[in-house]
Amino acid sequence: MPIETIRTFPRHTDQVNNCRPENTSSSFTRKIKMLFNSRFQLGGVPIFNVSNPSTNSINTDETDSSQSKELFSLAISMYSQPKDKINNFERVIVVGDSLSDSEGRMLKKTLGLLPSAPQYYKGRFTNGFTWVDFLTSPTVMSYKDKNSNNTYRPVEVINKAEGGAVCATYNQKNPKFRFISNIKRQIQGIKFNKSDLAIISIGSNDYMTFNKTNTYKVISSQLKAINKMIKHGAQNILIMGIPDPSKTPFKNEKPMEYENKMKMLTLMHNQALENSIKKLNALHSTNIVFFDIDKTMTEIYQQAKILNYETNLPFANGYIGGKEQLDTAPPYLFNDNVHPTQEVHAIVALKLNEFIAKNFKSPVAPTTTD
Repeated sequence: MPIETIRTFPRHTDQVNNCRPENTSSSFTRKIKMLFNSRFQLGGVPIFNVSNPSTNSINTDETDSSQSKELFSLAISMYSQPKDKINNFERVIVVGDSLSDSEGRMLKKTLGLLPSAPQYYKGRFTNGFTWVDFLTSPTVMSYKDKNSNNTYRPVEVINKAEGGAVCATYNQKNPKFRFISNIKRQIQGIKFNKSDLAIISIGSNDYMTFNKTNTYKVISSQLKAINKMIKHGAQNILIMGIPDPSKTPFKNEKPMEYENKMKMLTLMHNQALENSIKKLNALHSTNIVFFDIDKTMTEIYQQAKILNYETNLPFANGYIGGKEQLDTAPPYLFNDNVHPTQEVHAIVALKLNEFIAKNFKSPVAPTTTD
């Protein structure tokens, strides 16, 4: 994603407090609470108090305005009944860019500079956890050991995603392309097992950050990497496509032609990628499926508008500077100009949970998508 170095100025600063209870729907709400609690405990204090699972109360945040708001109301409103907990994968291997960078790889590469503003949590390009963190939470995914008596253990996560990464390999004489990661580098040296789930979420930076327009080159680079993964044992691969950059606040800084261009590139990329995946499945004894992340983001955007979330402006600007307190639950869709909030990441994880449960019935047998 674009590396902006301007100072961070949040529009308001919140604190996560235990305020008055709200009467909300019980079962779905409690599961949302448990999902966030399982991953996000700032200072050891859970965002939600679920010590009493029979209660219908949820915490609210009253620090940013006179009108109190229900925490994570967007996630709760979009939550649907999940499938059984996913327990047939021993490892989840992630390839991607800043949307998936849960290990703070870009932060380490830049020696603690990007992203270092308070509104980014431990090197993640969001105000909390990423979809990777939520999806692989023990409340969502675990591995049932076939060699023991119904023993479950957390899945192993191998996350190679790095902020700024591109899909294709470009001119290595250019210093920026030597510096940033790409899909070829990320899969290098990985040996896959039949009990692995590989997830690929990369390609946006080729178009948005580096203004490339050759969708054929981007997709062919991804297909080449997928074939290499298959050669090294990958049998279960989920490919997420790319979200439309024209739906982010980043478009506000660009002319109308940019918005139209990004819409077209996103459509072309995702359609061509989905068609290519169908051909790959016909050639290999694999289960490769396409998850339409752009469709999911559109659904989230539409629901956010209904709930009066801010969808057109970022909560904060820039990756460095500032001393403000981290806000884990602003009523915003985007944490900055291009990166969604952790609430959006949680919704994506829940959608992925349902999608994986449907399309990967077992680690080996291929299934079909809708």
